Amino acid sequence: MKQQTEEKPLKQRIWERYKKNSSPDFCLHNELLALSCSPVDLASDGDPETCGFEEVLFAVEKDWLVTYLNRTTNEYWTADKVKKWLKTEYTSEESSTIFKVAIQQKAVIMLEFN
Repeated sequence: MKQQTEEKPLKQRIWERYKKNSSPDFCLHNELLALSCSPVDLASDGDPETCGFEEVLFAVEKDWLVTYLNRTTNEYWTADKVKKWLKTEYTSEESSTIFKVAIQQKAVIMLEFN
């Protein structure tokens, strides 16, 4: 008899990856910037009812985000431009892309689910 393996919920998969790739020494980090994204933008099974959260909030260092945006866009980013963008323009889809890269690079400093 073949045993079926049930995939872990998205929230649990994200939390486990964060714990594996996070840096626990908060005092070592400079200015942090917070972003949020929805489960819909993180996975195809991103239904908030089955994922256990409506959005994930995460923080990265300001310098990391500036460097990331300068490397991945055709624009020149400064800290002030990034802060303005975060306040007025960025989308959950953009932040989910940032989240995926940041967690791979161990750049997610804090994580919270709503």
